[in-house]
Amino acid sequence: MKPARNDDGFALVAALGALMLFAYLSYTVLAADRAAIAGLDASLVRARLEAAADAGVATAVHGMGARDDDRRWPLNVAPRDLAVGDDMVTITLEDELAKAPLNALSEGSVRRMFAAAGAGGPELDRAVAGFVAWRGGVVRPEAPRPLDYAARGLRPIFGRFVAIDELALIPGVRQAWVERLRPAVTVYGNGRDFEARSASPLTLRIMRESGDLSPDAIKQGWAAAGQRPRTEIAPRQDYVGRPVMVRAMARNARGDRFERAVIVEFTGDERRPYWIRALGAP
Repeated sequence: MKPARNDDGFALVAALGALMLFAYLSYTVLAADRAAIAGLDASLVRARLEAAADAGVATAVHGMGARDDDRRWPLNVAPRDLAVGDDMVTITLEDELAKAPLNALSEGSVRRMFAAAGAGGPELDRAVAGFVAWRGGVVRPEAPRPLDYAARGLRPIFGRFVAIDELALIPGVRQAWVERLRPAVTVYGNGRDFEARSASPLTLRIMRESGDLSPDAIKQGWAAAGQRPRTEIAPRQDYVGRPVMVRAMARNARGDRFERAVIVEFTGDERRPYWIRALGAP
C-alpha cells in the first residue's frame, strides 16, 4: 500500500501566492486611488484659484463702475489685495490707452520698439520689415517671404495684429523681445487717444517721435508737458470707451497661483454697462 500524499506544502504555497496576488492588486488599486486623489486635489485647487481670480475681476469691474468719483477705482496706482476665503488675490488695472498701439505705430516707432527690445543691425531691419509687411504695408527685400512662414507651418493673413503674441510669429522676431515689449504695447487704441500721462518709460520711448530717448530726456519731457510718471498718477476718471486690462492674480498658502486677465470696456449704457473685449492677455 502506498502512503497517502501530503499536499499541505503545496496548499501553503498556493495560499501564499494568492495572498501576494491580492496584496499586489490592493496596492495597485490604492496607488491608483492616491493618483486619482492627487489629481482631484490639484483640480480642486485650480478651481478655487480660478474662482478667486474671477471674484477679483468682478470686484475690480464693480469698483471701476462706481458712480461716486471718490469710490471709483483709479488707474495706475499700487495693486490692490483682496482676501477670498483662504486665498489672496492681487488686482491691477492697466490703461490700454497708455500703451503703444501696434496697429497704429509709425515705422519710426516700430523701429524704436524693436530697438528698445534688444534688436540691432540686420536683425532690427528684418524685424521692422516683417512688422510692416504683416500689417499689409510695403514688402521690402529684407522682409520675410511666404516660404519663411511656411517653413514654420504658418500661413499668416496679413492685416491688423489681434494679439501681442503674433509678434513672435514674424520670422526673425525673438520671443524674448516680445516678453520685454508685452507690458508696453497693445492691440487696442488708434494712437490718437494715446494717454501719455500714465505711460511707462518704455512706452514713451516707443511713441516719442524724435529727440533724445535717454531716461533723463524722457523725464524732462514729462516735466515739460506738466506730466508725471505713471506711479505718481491716480486719476479719477470715467471709463466709458476706455479699454482697461484687469489682472487678478490668485494665490494660496502653498504657493499655487492662477492669473485671470481680461480687457474691460464700459459702454455708458445702463442696460449693458460694460463688455469684455478679450479674455486672457491679448
